[in-house]
Amino acid sequence: MKKMDIYRSLIVGFIPILVFILSEDSLGLDYAIYLSILSGIAVFVYILLREKRKDFFILFDTFLVAVFGFVSIIFENDLFFKLKPGVIQLILLIMLSIMLFFDDKYLLKMISRYNNVENYSSQMISVMKKSMRPLFYILLVHTILIFISAFYMSKEIWGFIAGPLFYIIIGIYFLFNFIKMKRPVKKIT
Repeated sequence: MKKMDIYRSLIVGFIPILVFILSEDSLGLDYAIYLSILSGIAVFVYILLREKRKDFFILFDTFLVAVFGFVSIIFENDLFFKLKPGVIQLILLIMLSIMLFFDDKYLLKMISRYNNVENYSSQMISVMKKSMRPLFYILLVHTILIFISAFYMSKEIWGFIAGPLFYIIIGIYFLFNFIKMKRPVKKIT
């Protein structure tokens, strides 16, 4: 899977959340969750038909929408549905922490799914880990914010935190790094 495919899967993964937020006020919790599940299935089928590939991230995301959604319906509380984005990010955090803070073989195993890892030196792996650390901490803070907003904030604030805020923070982070890389390096004389 290419980088753009991963980003596209993440963005498309927020469609069920957006459908839920837009439909809950007018249709109620039950119908909003059903529509969220249907939108996730529709996105999966669309990608399957258009791109001729199975996007398992979207399928997993839709499965979690269904599980957390039905628990929300049973208990008549949207809290469980609101926890879903945090749970997905918690899973990503666990995977990222294994790659960053444990033996290099875990990082190499993950990279080997996309690239040939035979040419990676220990110095390259060290640089990769160093560049991934800020993303780990951004994801950690964002996950905590999702859980806090699910319990203590309005649905609209939760929707902003669970969706657009993440992309805003990541965008600022990458913009900062881009500017930092483009700045001329001063030579010491």
